Amino acid sequence: MSLSLQSFRPYETEEKGLSGLCESYLGLPLDKRDQMSDWDKRPLSEDQISYAALDALVLLEIFEAMKKRAEAEGVQVRFDDMASALIRNKNKVK
Repeated sequence: MSLSLQSFRPYETEEKGLSGLCESYLGLPLDKRDQMSDWDKRPLSEDQISYAALDALVLLEIFEAMKKRAEAEGVQVRFDDMASALIRNKNKVK
């Protein structure tokens, strides 16, 4: 069985966005308090730097969890193709 990007949904959660994915796949939502902070102001605060680094880290953890879920469900997922499709779609929007 193969899987498309559209059919690979996270588990149900009240949270949306990256925090919802984090809750779905890793068990806890992200603390989004710094999301609305002033990101134009320089230098960034230590809290903002930690916030951004945590977002990047959990993306890697979610990716691994998604691969494990797909394998456990016997689903063949071509994540490289999915990533390429996302990049192509993003470039079309510009």
